[in-house]
Amino acid sequence: MTQQGRALFEMSADALSVLPDEPVSVDRVMCLLFVTRYRYYSGNSYAGLAPAEQAVAMAGRLGAPLLNAKALKMLGLISIETGNYPGAISSLMAALAAARTAADSVQEVDILSNLGLAHQHAGHYDAAVPSYERAVEVADSAGIPPLAGATALSNIALACLHMRDFPRGLSAAERTIEALETPADIHERLVRTMAECYYARLLLEVRNLPLARERAKLARSFATGTSELSELSAEMVQGLVEAHDASSRDIGLSRLQQAVHRSRKGTSSGCAMRWR
Repeated sequence: MTQQGRALFEMSADALSVLPDEPVSVDRVMCLLFVTRYRYYSGNSYAGLAPAEQAVAMAGRLGAPLLNAKALKMLGLISIETGNYPGAISSLMAALAAARTAADSVQEVDILSNLGLAHQHAGHYDAAVPSYERAVEVADSAGIPPLAGATALSNIALACLHMRDFPRGLSAAERTIEALETPADIHERLVRTMAECYYARLLLEVRNLPLARERAKLARSFATGTSELSELSAEMVQGLVEAHDASSRDIGLSRLQQAVHRSRKGTSSGCAMRWR
């Protein structure tokens, strides 16, 4: 975002913060959510808490289930980023109920995936996987474009890696790759990158080094031009694969050291789910 764009969002936030509580309107709630989203993607999530909470309060007064679902989902995302996992789960459960009342499958899938993320960030991988699996089921039954279901599947692969449920994780990674065989845009390429990274790490765990090497190369290919975080992830996986091979161990260790050094400089945050 340009400096001019950032200034415009901050001016909007300042103007919204001094308005009286009345009147409440859909447009006002959406403006608060856009300010929150801007701060979320700018890596300033703590500053997004106040407008997110205000949006939730106002959306609740309007009695519009879909708007309420969006506001609660945004508060859930901000809560994940600020480390308030119980608060995130509470907000996302309420968002899920609102989305179901509104009969909006797209919102339901997004919320289920973010609910899984909240559990996953808290280290509760066994609670995260059912949320992701339900997101895949809803996406498939509603005919939603493949990105949403593929994102949830990719996250299942990561959760299973942590749970050491390698067969289940490999299956989820393979299904992600199949769903995004030919990524159509940067969002699909980003998810495909992460799926390839998780696939390569799972393959290393089952000692399939040749296939892990192939998938690591694909991860780096898909990562190019997506985000700094996904490029760094692909680079680290390439280093892991090389470090597992005696003939390239020194190269791999050097690559990993460079990646760690690069990560300490800070990378732009990534989000598994687009906010809608």
